[in-house]
Amino acid sequence: YSIDSLLPIIKKVSPCTFEKGESIVVEGESIDAVYFIIKGRCEVLKKNQVDNRTEIRTVAQLSKGMCIGLN
Repeated sequence: YSIDSLLPIIKKVSPCTFEKGESIVVEGESIDAVYFIIKGRCEVLKKNQVDNRTEIRTVAQLSKGMCIGLN
């Protein structure tokens, strides 16, 4: 890809930050953004109902250079 071909995308990018423990994307909710991780890391968590209780488990760890939010 050339820089010229990427300019329309680059012009729409804006930085944002998230605090530790803050949700970026919630399963089942619609999202109209893609978040590229440039610093830090995040976990992808999955909720499951087991015997009338909710279990939360980590299904992925994302870090610098990865993205989240693609539907």
